[in-house]
Amino acid sequence: MRFWDWALERYARPGVQAACLNLQDKSGLNVPYLLWAAWLGQADPGLMTQGARLAHSFENDILSPLRSARRALRQPFAPLSETTREGLRAQAKSLELQAERGLMEGLESLGHRVEGAEASLRVLTSACLAWGCGPLPVEAIRSLADALDEGQ
Repeated sequence: MRFWDWALERYARPGVQAACLNLQDKSGLNVPYLLWAAWLGQADPGLMTQGARLAHSFENDILSPLRSARRALRQPFAPLSETTREGLRAQAKSLELQAERGLMEGLESLGHRVEGAEASLRVLTSACLAWGCGPLPVEAIRSLADALDEGQ
């Protein structure tokens, strides 16, 4: 299964979105990168480092500014009318999703899912270490791993 399709299916599972956004907002991790690591199913440090570099670049240069703009447009913003503000917010969200899909395509090109994938907890821990997220958010990683593996 292609990474994009796998990610959409897993992200829709109960608890996955909340766990991903928790790791994004509290630990500065990148959601497509985390999902890619879990999809890849191997805790290869070299591959995790390659993915982290690519995701960091996207995060810093593209995703973070788009996300900031979208979030800023949640509240009334003078002199924009409500209609204009909501339209701009929808466009920012669309661009953010397009950029995430582009990142996901780039990540997928780095490696393919392996048969007999390693446990999500191990792979996600390896991904977080390669990302350099500071103190390892062990419980948050475990929550995501559990949600991703539920129903397998």
